[in-house]
Amino acid sequence: MLAAAFAILFATMPLSEFLAERVFFWLPPYLLPSWEAFETGAVAPGLVLFALLAKLIFDGLAFPIFEEMYFRGFLLPRMSYLGVFAPAANALFFAAGHFWQPYNWPLIFLLVLINSYVVWWKRNIK
Repeated sequence: MLAAAFAILFATMPLSEFLAERVFFWLPPYLLPSWEAFETGAVAPGLVLFALLAKLIFDGLAFPIFEEMYFRGFLLPRMSYLGVFAPAANALFFAAGHFWQPYNWPLIFLLVLINSYVVWWKRNIK
């Protein structure tokens, strides 16, 4: 799954860049993927380190666990009336839940689609 995730990431990168530059250009700069404040040194290095550690703890550990428990553990079994389309609907809801990064919706949808089908097939979120 990790290899598939990287393949999807690299395959959708041009689409994400196009969406960020041409469709969602109106978003505030801090919501766009290449915010220049870090590149120009306008942010103190200590603050950057703190932000990266906080991001690792929350975005890398806590939030993914809660997202998996809700979307795949709670919501997916309750969407069983959709049959074989339940994982796709679950992945669509998950992508839409990341409303602050609409340029990444195709990537998020495809990555989660694989995960949702595996969980649906195995009937186990582990």
